[in-house]
Amino acid sequence: METVLVGEDAYHLETGEATQRMTIGVEGLCCEGTVNAALLALQGVRGVAAARLTAATGLATVEVKTGAVARPREKLARVLKKVGLAAVDAAAVDPSRRGDALAALVGELHSTASVRRYRCACGVEGCWSAAAPVISGDPGEE
Repeated sequence: METVLVGEDAYHLETGEATQRMTIGVEGLCCEGTVNAALLALQGVRGVAAARLTAATGLATVEVKTGAVARPREKLARVLKKVGLAAVDAAAVDPSRRGDALAALVGELHSTASVRRYRCACGVEGCWSAAAPVISGDPGEE
């Protein structure tokens, strides 16, 4: 699909759709489950043409069909809040803190001979990213 970009606006030549691209910060991402929940929430908003999210940076890029959503940033913030995450201004995302959860886990794995991980309650089967028990009775996994 050929697209003509003009600043943050785009016009898709094949479909004739005009979209506005916006970048928002997402706080609370800690694992694959929270990233998937955020993407599903963003993509589920009527009028959203596309959404991409990079967990390491905490930044989401969302293309909204022009005029299809009133106050799109507020709407996107509300749907993220429903899944336990927070939308923040992209400029407010501290570059030095991006990917902290992953960096902490990698550091922990390198500094100890054995690490026990627990289910993080994100809902993704096989996700063991919590450092302490989140689910009652969770025995953890080495």
